[in-house]
Amino acid sequence: MEDPTPRQRLVLWLIAELTGPEDPGGPLRFVKESSIQAFFFRASHEKLLPYDTAPVLTLWHGDTRYVQLSQEGQEDLTSLEGAGFLQRLELSSIDQDLLSAYRITPRGRAAAELEPAASEELAVLTQCSCGGALAYLTSRERAWRRCSKCGKETDITCLDFPSIPYRSKAHFPSLITLQYRAEDCDD
Repeated sequence: MEDPTPRQRLVLWLIAELTGPEDPGGPLRFVKESSIQAFFFRASHEKLLPYDTAPVLTLWHGDTRYVQLSQEGQEDLTSLEGAGFLQRLELSSIDQDLLSAYRITPRGRAAAELEPAASEELAVLTQCSCGGALAYLTSRERAWRRCSKCGKETDITCLDFPSIPYRSKAHFPSLITLQYRAEDCDD
């Protein structure tokens, strides 16, 4: 199995921060794929990860809809899963939606710990100004992040699209007037 690239190590560190610490022998924590996608959207807009986003038709809380996603982020998740750093789960939610979620493997946590410089530069993505941990949450209608300490919420606009004015002028071609000769008409 390959070692992760420097960018993928940053992603592992960030996912480890999002899932939080794990107790030895305790349950493995996981984070919804939609939360990771909202997180990548936020990281790309703050120019903290070298990702860009574009509208993509995807499964979002059981609905197929357009979401502004990072294809590079999705490729990193797939590579990390294939190399055994992450595990992908398919879960049913309370609303009987099919959700994908990721959890970090012990090998992934070990690789994430090799990225100590990330904690300073990228802390704005995982920690609130009050010092609380940020959780990235999603529903059918919205995506947001919430501080576990002060409760402050910030919307993430990955489901919104800027309205583009569309103006067109109707153009109808000039139609040829049809004429019939009198002898062609039967009375």
